[in-house]
Amino acid sequence: MARLVGGQNFEGRFFIVVVPDTWKESDPLPDPSPDDRWFDKQSEFEDALKAPWIRSRIRRQPSS
Repeated sequence: MARLVGGQNFEGRFFIVVVPDTWKESDPLPDPSPDDRWFDKQSEFEDALKAPWIRSRIRRQPSS
């Protein structure tokens, strides 16, 4: 089963990615995917995630 993890990149955009149920916070995030969801507003991001999120900024860009 998969679960959602969210964070913020260094450019200030918020993202939600799908990780395996066995994923731990010390594990790297999966490579960027077209399935990642991106947000410019924190309020929209938090409404979509409805779960705790990684508070430190992460180097991540949307997939091309």
